[in-house]
Amino acid sequence: MEESDRHDRGIVARMLAYIDDTEGYARPSTPLRRLTRAVVEEFGVQDVGPRQFVLDRLLAPLPQRMFWRARLGLYRLFGFRFGRGCMVSGRLDLWGSRKVWEKLTVGEQTLLIAPVRIGLDAPVTIGSRVGIAMDVTILTASHRMGTAQKRVGTMEASPVTIGDGAWIATGVT
Repeated sequence: MEESDRHDRGIVARMLAYIDDTEGYARPSTPLRRLTRAVVEEFGVQDVGPRQFVLDRLLAPLPQRMFWRARLGLYRLFGFRFGRGCMVSGRLDLWGSRKVWEKLTVGEQTLLIAPVRIGLDAPVTIGSRVGIAMDVTILTASHRMGTAQKRVGTMEASPVTIGDGAWIATGVT
């Protein structure tokens, strides 16, 4: 690794640590922290946190089905784990409880054709050489059946694992 690469990654690491620090909103003591908090609240991104919000803004201008490597590089830079040879054709719709980047693991040579929606309230592991077509939704959370007065009960989350070599066709939930 070249010296400039190490320096760039150090800057990015400090930036991500700062963004992550704003998630708890424990110390909105500086104007930048207050501004970050206001932007996060204004745009309603509390479910994914500031890190995901910044990543989404960086990915938004990249055209669908183009810049696969740049998109994958941004996902990796922001902490998502993708194996070698993966391809992501567009922006993934990721949501869930805090630190969603720690809950998604994708194996080698896996193809994701966006839009793909993944709920990350629990870990999702996608194996190697998997093909996931457009309009697929992967959910990790559901609700228990409640009483007759309120059918939506408490939320439950369970991990999802998709094995090596699987193919998930268009529109599967």
